[in-house]
Amino acid sequence: MAPSYFLSIPTKLFLTYFAIWIVFFWAELSVLDLGALRGLLAIGCMALALSRGKFKNVLFPILGLLSLPWEIWLNGICNPALGQITAVGAALLVNASGLAVEVTQMHVPTLTTDNLQLHVTPLCAGIGPLLSFSTLGIALGILFLEDPKQQRWLALITPVAGLAGNILRVAISTHAADIWLDRHPWAWDVAHDLIGYLCFAIIYVLIWLFLKNLKNTESKTISINP
Repeated sequence: MAPSYFLSIPTKLFLTYFAIWIVFFWAELSVLDLGALRGLLAIGCMALALSRGKFKNVLFPILGLLSLPWEIWLNGICNPALGQITAVGAALLVNASGLAVEVTQMHVPTLTTDNLQLHVTPLCAGIGPLLSFSTLGIALGILFLEDPKQQRWLALITPVAGLAGNILRVAISTHAADIWLDRHPWAWDVAHDLIGYLCFAIIYVLIWLFLKNLKNTESKTISINP
């Protein structure tokens, strides 16, 4: 039987979407806008999922939505509220861990101590980091999760987990800044980046453990109730 060189309907739809995406967001992509780059990553993961026949996966349309550079439209609307939520949540953690801080409103929400002001900027706590976290989480899920229940849970908890990761990162960064910012600025610069990477790695691991436990619990239930 001769091989078929015709593209499948899902592939045609995907290529059409990609062409439209390029037309609409080429200007943002050409200046390396972070939202456009995130969207391009999502599209690349969609292409990989499509090549594996996973276009019917429940996460596929969600990844399609995340491929849009929502930051363009949502930065002004969401960043002030997300910054305030993150600052208040981080302040609760920092105060509970023994360092007295207050949330003051400057040009952005700011954690303030007697000798420290830590600004909670949109780059740390805005819609951009939240969408980036969600995009990567959904992309990993569509590529490596097969169980539909796990996929649905991943879609539900990823945005919440991303916000929790931002709060944890700002709280730990406040302690690091209190220790190093004035005495060893270079150590603070290194710690700031490392804390960000480690916090999100921890959150991803916790999500994975939750999903694994969910599957194990379901398997035990099935074995008990055949």
